[in-house]
Amino acid sequence: MVHYYVIEYIYLGNNLSNSLTGERTMKTKTIKISIIAFSIVMLAGCGNMKQMQASIDSANATASAAMSKASEAHKLASKSQSSASAAASAAANAQATANEALACCTANSDKIDRMFEKAMMK
Repeated sequence: MVHYYVIEYIYLGNNLSNSLTGERTMKTKTIKISIIAFSIVMLAGCGNMKQMQASIDSANATASAAMSKASEAHKLASKSQSSASAAASAAANAQATANEALACCTANSDKIDRMFEKAMMK
């Protein structure tokens, strides 16, 4: 019976040893391939980062130019608004003057009509 256990131990031991060596080799290969793939991805990522940074810089320049134009447009709109306010004020003054002139004209017309009526009465 002891002989059976020794043979089984030797058989299993050798098989176990081969199995572990095979697993270690497979794991080592897997790790090496993973490291190589990771390195390639990182190198590709670094190249892509330069393009991405250039794209970001371009977008920042475009945004800066748009902000500058928007600021100019805001200044122009402010000037236009003040000009429009001045024009509205001038128009209101002109309307007031026209109303005064109309009132004066109406008063003169009434005076003339009264004068003719007086003359006709005599």
